[in-house]
Amino acid sequence: MAVFTKSEIDARWHIWQMFRDGAIALVNCESLLDEIVEDLADADYVVHVCDAASGNKVAFEKAIRSSLGFPDGRPGKTNLDALNGYVGDIEFPNRTGIVVVVKHIHQLHEAEANYVNHIIDIFAREAWYHLCFGNRLMLILHTDDPDIQFGSVASRQPVRVQRILGAKNPVAIPSNPNTA
Repeated sequence: MAVFTKSEIDARWHIWQMFRDGAIALVNCESLLDEIVEDLADADYVVHVCDAASGNKVAFEKAIRSSLGFPDGRPGKTNLDALNGYVGDIEFPNRTGIVVVVKHIHQLHEAEANYVNHIIDIFAREAWYHLCFGNRLMLILHTDDPDIQFGSVASRQPVRVQRILGAKNPVAIPSNPNTA
């Protein structure tokens, strides 16, 4: 399913744009996030939502594992190697793709910036890997902090999705236009 049809791009250009720009999107408006999630569900994507509001990496990793149906990790510990393996082995249902939404990523980022950058990197690499097999995987990060910055993911920053005055659909804007 990885190939986007012209009619799919015309109907949901903003979704295509988020995939085109690296499959890692950053949204800092909760109502816009809700609209995007609804649009993705309408387009037959499986959407998994987890929350990073606790600011605790162990709680977050437990939440993301649970949301995606991965085995529990060791109590009180994180294991990014295992998480990377599980994301690489995600089974894709007969649907358009899988989207993981992480709400309040800024709270975890404040406490564990390197950890968050590793999570983003895992999803970026595995999204590209899955595309090789015709499967779409995207990570959408929600933040209340419009100035949040993440480390580079394959020489790119997560794409910011914003509402442009008068536009019908949201628009994905590369965080750093020089890397687009």
